[in-house]
Order: sequence, then structure tokens, then C-alpha cells
Amino acid sequence: MTDSKGKIKLEKLKSEEPILWIIRYDNGDIGCLYGSQQEVEEYAAREAEKKGTGYRIV
Repeated sequence: MTDSKGKIKLEKLKSEEPILWIIRYDNGDIGCLYGSQQEVEEYAAREAEKKGTGYRIV
């Protein structure tokens, strides 16, 4: 979607809508998950704890 000046407008998604998320762990691992923001946050936190590292959702 673009505005009247031709610039791309990003649509805001509801956090409950499932989308593809990329997770970067502090130890260098990268993962992709499809789901809601809450589901991804919970999964990434569990995996980071197992790996003994932090994470960032991109």
C-alpha cells in the first residue's frame, strides 16, 4: 500500500495475528517461527534459557 506521495505505508498488525518472526540468539543461532507475538516470545524465552543465552526478535 502506498500513500499519495508514492511512499510505502506499513500496515500495523494486531499482535494476535500469526506472522513469520525471525529470532536471533546471542550465541549466533538464528530461528524462524510462525505465530502470534505472544507465542513467539514464550518460545524464544524457553529456547534461550535452554541454550543459556539471550535473544532478540527481529
